[in-house]
Amino acid sequence: MRIIIAASAALFALFASAAAQEYLDAYKAYNAALERGDRAAAVDAAERAWRAAEKELGDDATTAVLAFNYLGLIAYSDVSRAEEPARRVDELLSSFGDDLPADDARAIVAWAAYANSEKRTRDARAFRKSLIDIDRDNPTPSFDLTRAWMSLTSTLFRAGNNRSAVAASERAEELLEAVEPEAARAKAEIYYFRSAARLLGDPSSRLAAIRSHEDIEFARTLLPSQPSLDDFDQLVVDAAAWDAALHAVARTRSFDIGSKYAADIPPIFKRSAERGACELNWDDRSPPDYPPKAGRRGYIGAVLIGFDVDEVGVSRAKILAEVPSPYFGEAALIAVERWRLKTPPPEKCRRDHVTQFVFAFP
Repeated sequence: MRIIIAASAALFALFASAAAQEYLDAYKAYNAALERGDRAAAVDAAERAWRAAEKELGDDATTAVLAFNYLGLIAYSDVSRAEEPARRVDELLSSFGDDLPADDARAIVAWAAYANSEKRTRDARAFRKSLIDIDRDNPTPSFDLTRAWMSLTSTLFRAGNNRSAVAASERAEELLEAVEPEAARAKAEIYYFRSAARLLGDPSSRLAAIRSHEDIEFARTLLPSQPSLDDFDQLVVDAAAWDAALHAVARTRSFDIGSKYAADIPPIFKRSAERGACELNWDDRSPPDYPPKAGRRGYIGAVLIGFDVDEVGVSRAKILAEVPSPYFGEAALIAVERWRLKTPPPEKCRRDHVTQFVFAFP
């Protein structure tokens, strides 16, 4: 996915007239780092280029573009560092907006303002209003706008504004389809948050449960099998845990939510897909007890545990994901760590296993 916008050809020509300047050298280093896929070097060079332009040029179109380039690289990965360039881009937009993708800049600035706020309800509302205002101008779809709407989706979901989160996810998907329809992980993230917001917005509705389940299963079909217990994308296991949690809801409420995409969901880990039939012969595989605190509060949920085995039983186990956190994970982990085998498994069958537990009331 494209995560930045390079300076225009016209601006590069502007740079070329002052080749000795520090910001030109840094800008060239920034472009070279992007071409070889070295993100860390690109971030460093982008910051140097922007700060050099601030020192040498001050309020200028070049400064605006270089500040925007730097902001685009760090806005979603290092929000505390994004505050200063976001403020500067915002200041320069009114004078040099024609030299920037103005709608993209406004969207990233809005996200940075929220990310560096106290994240109160009013801050989330201000972020949402900013993106809606940009939409009224009929902006050209871009990755930066898509990323902003994806961030708004997760923001609204975490704020408990589930109906607006669903609407934001639909706008994010619309933009993504326009700019990068093959961006599977981004689409999966959108569907993950939509699934959660859809159900939590109407937890007693069977239709909401069915649609939520379809969303999360579809999200899982888009996510590839992961390398190992020590190297995995958290979204993959979070989606699997949420899928299991939906089954807890269905069991508790006696819903039939179906399984539209289950056959297309890949194994969580590559090793599981590669080794084929590899059944472990268990002597003791006792399930966890229902955590008393969760039981008293009427909580339901699910846990995903990853584990390795040796000759006698589980040699290592870790909580991969739990919904909701932190009520069920520890109980599940303790149970798995006690599992014992009847017979030693082949070496190829000893690593990167996954098991899930669904905690629900009958």
